[in-house]
Parts: sequence; C-alpha cells; structure tokens
Amino acid sequence: MSLANLASVAALLGATAASPAFHPHELTERADINLWPAQSFVTADFHPPTFVVTKNEEELEQGLIFITPALENVDSLSSLGSLQATGTTIVTDDGQLVWQGPHTSVVEVEASTDQVFNITTNFMVQELDGEPILTHWIGYGSDTGRGYGSVAVYNTSYSQIYTVCPELDIVYNTASFPSAPTCFVDLHESFVTPSGSMIISVANITSFDLSPINGPIEGWVYDSQFYEVDIKTNEILFRWSSVESGIPITYTKLALGEGTAGNGTRDSPFDWFHVNAISSAGDGYLVNSRHCWTTWMLDESGTIQWKIEGNNTEGLSDFTLPTDGLFEWQHHARYQNLTETGVTLHYFNNRNSNFSNGTNESSGLELSLNLLDYTVTVEKKLTDPSDPIYTESQGAFNPLANGNTFMGWGSIAKLKEFGPNGNNDVRLTMQFGGKDLVQSYRAYRQSWNATPIANPAAVGRNSTAWMSWNGATDHTAWNVYAGTVKTDLSLVGTVQRNNMFEVSYPLPSNAQFLQVAAYRESTWLRNSSVVTVGPFSHPVDVGDEEDGCDA
Repeated sequence: MSLANLASVAALLGATAASPAFHPHELTERADINLWPAQSFVTADFHPPTFVVTKNEEELEQGLIFITPALENVDSLSSLGSLQATGTTIVTDDGQLVWQGPHTSVVEVEASTDQVFNITTNFMVQELDGEPILTHWIGYGSDTGRGYGSVAVYNTSYSQIYTVCPELDIVYNTASFPSAPTCFVDLHESFVTPSGSMIISVANITSFDLSPINGPIEGWVYDSQFYEVDIKTNEILFRWSSVESGIPITYTKLALGEGTAGNGTRDSPFDWFHVNAISSAGDGYLVNSRHCWTTWMLDESGTIQWKIEGNNTEGLSDFTLPTDGLFEWQHHARYQNLTETGVTLHYFNNRNSNFSNGTNESSGLELSLNLLDYTVTVEKKLTDPSDPIYTESQGAFNPLANGNTFMGWGSIAKLKEFGPNGNNDVRLTMQFGGKDLVQSYRAYRQSWNATPIANPAAVGRNSTAWMSWNGATDHTAWNVYAGTVKTDLSLVGTVQRNNMFEVSYPLPSNAQFLQVAAYRESTWLRNSSVVTVGPFSHPVDVGDEEDGCDA
C-alpha cells in the first residue's frame, strides 16, 4: 500500500473528534468487508479500528476492554483501512478509545524486510505489591505464531516501571528471525503470580529424535519452555522444558511438515507442543499445549500431577470427557477453585486451526474436574446461536465477578459478553475488523482507574477547541479557556466528556490562545499546555503551564 493510498483511505474513512466515520448499523451485515474503517482524532495521531457494537438492555459487568488489534499477516496491509497495524488499546464497551499505548504503524510494517514486525500481545491489568499494574508483551512476531520480545509493566500513571527481559540461554530460529532478538520472552504468556513473580513462555529450538513420528533421528524441534522470574530483578526462579519433561513427542496432534508446524530441520523446527498458557496453581503450575490438545498440572518441582487431553485419546488423559466437553487447539487455559478434591478449568476452545478445515464452531468451555474419581462435568459451553464463529487461532475466556463471561475470539476480530444464562444470553458483541484481517491474541474486561503522567492535549483549529487526555479514566468535564493574550486566558465554556476520548467546543472568533482543564465533577485534575489557535495549533511557552489558566 503506497503512502498516497494510505492518505486517501484516511481521508475517506477517518473520523474526526470522537465520532466514527460511519454508524454501527451500517456495518451490521458487512462482516466480510475488505476495508475496515479506522478512528482518527485531532489531538492525537491514533488510528484504532472503529467498533461495531451491539448491546441489549441486560446487565453488563463494569470495566474497560483491553485488546491488542493486529494485522493477521503482512498481506492484510492491502485491505486495512487503518493507518495503524497493531497496538495496545483500551476502549469502553461502546467502542470509545480510553488509552492508546505502544503501537506500530502500517508504514513501519511496510518497511520491514524480515517479514516480522513489532507487535504487542496479552495486554491486561494484573496486581503487584497490592497495586494494579498494566502488562503487555512487546516484540517481534512472525506468522508462524511465535515471537521474541519483553514484557512491559506500567503503573496507574502509565509510567513504565519494569521491563521483564531475563538473560536466557536460547537458540532461536534464524530463518524466521534474521535479526538477532535482544530479548527472548515469547508472546504467549506473562502471568503475574500472587507472590509477585512473573511466569513467561519461551520458544527454544533444539535437536531431537523425531523417529517416533517417522522423522529423522537428528531432527529439530521447538522446545516450549516457561520460566518464573522476579519482575524487579529478572532473576530466574524456576525453569521448565517440554522436551526435558518426559512428555512423549507422540502426544502431538500434528504431522511433520503440516501447515506451519515445521518439517523438523534446523531452519524449520517441528512445533510439536506449542505452549500458550501457563499460570501458577497453588505451589505448582498449570500448563497448556495447543498442539497436544492437553493441559497438565505440575507440582512445585515441575513433576506432572495429572493431565487432561481434549479428545479422550486412549492412554493420554487421566480424565474422560463427555462429548460436549471435547476440546482441540485450545487457548487461555486457566483454573478456579482448586482443592484436593476438585478444580474448575476453563478454555477458549478453538476446535479449529490452520492445520484443519475450519468447520468446527469455537466456544467458551468451563469444566468441573473431580480429582477423586477423575470424572468431568461441563459447566458452560458458550456459543452465540445467531453468530457461529470458527476461530483458527488465539482466543480468551474470562469469568466475570457478576456471573457474566467475556470472550475474545482471537483471529476473528470479535468480542462477546455472555450473561449467566448461557448461549441465549449474549449481552454484548463488539467487532473491530473484517474476516481474516485483524486479530487480538487475547481480550479482557477489567476494572482500571488511571491518571496519566502526561498532560491533556488541546488543539485550537478553525475557531474550535479540541481536547483529549490519553488514558485518563476519571475526568467528567472540561473547562475551556481562551483569549488574545497567552498569559491572560478567560473561561469561555464547559463541555461534558460523555465518556468520549475527544470532544470539541466552539471558540470566540477572536481567540488566539487556548488551554483546557480536566475536571472530575467539581475537582480540578490537570491543565493542558497553552496552544495557539489557527490552522496549525502548537504549544507556546507561558512558564508554569499548571498556572496558565484560572482553574
């Protein structure tokens, strides 16, 4: 896509202020459109996707939506309506932007020579030292589902306080990543434990005997590993390796050379395990393998305590699943209510992959496991009867405090919130991309309150004031100050935020300078810089900006 084409797309589809370039009802029947509109703003150079939102009147959980919209692959560029290829994004359940974090532009992706580009994944709220934090992975990913990067940790002012990038003795695939990575954390997992450590996934390659699956004795595989590390020091506290665990390679559901699985050579290692979810579980760990259709419970030393396989393959599982509880190619395995006698597991159950024909409907799956008699009860199997979705990769399942369940559909750009009454209780659907164009590895609905360290932004253009505060969650209104002397501005009006990222207000025709102040009800929060009013608004030096207007 040329710069000229990008510019024409932006002019055609971009929205100014907080209003989208189209109304949601206009896209209700356009799930397969090849060009997806993007939002644009006057005060910030952000271009997140526009959201098509469908709600009913039933209760939704409180909180914001956390996603990392990204291109499916480099080939998607020619069909993307956004100038933005990927990025950490917080929105309301009305699709209004709250925070745009680190992101990669389409231009940057086009300039990539390695066919890998900077992406973010697994963006969510976690807790460290009793305080809420934001975490996300950022690094270089490829279309084979792996990446090398680090995990960024932010406080509630969006200041990055830690970077998780431990020193690891890793062999990486130079064929997929010609440029040497500086950090080797994999894109799949970055789980903060109750003790304040972080569990990260890692993709190492190593030589391995593939003769049990009719491959070469001197073959090569991806060794899915995970590490528990100290967030503040990057000290390694624990390490686990799928190759060293004793799990037979015959557990894999892939054949050598199938799709992007690799043919077992040094340049194309066989991805037999593909870890995509790890969490602490008491003193141990819960580990999920996409390509083995299996989840293992490990003790604190990494020894396997039990395993559950999704297809009732003889000898591969300690449990027998009911027919409606079978799972394949699953993501986001997590547990709840672990006791000596039972545990609840939940998954995003893809049941499809790029290795299969994509005809099985994906679902959210919640299973109750009896650890005494090893029986399984299906508690939830969530699908939308009016909107069957077939997700080949990625996905998220999030139980919510009010009994609802929030799901992200991974490689399909849709989010849904289900009420407690199951499949016929779909309360929210949000779509943010066309089919096979845009994805979000996981998605979350979580509570988050933040006051950015950065000041609000203001632009004065054509007798209109525009204002926003990227990441702020608590302001409810703006005071607008203007005048002909930059050090003597007067209040000209107040505008309600109305949960919009950016709002506008008309200025007096003689206004030459502008400043805005964010308020929570009657409490002053922060001022913007003083800026000029004209075709090209820019900040001016007035000394202490906090005192630029009478707040």
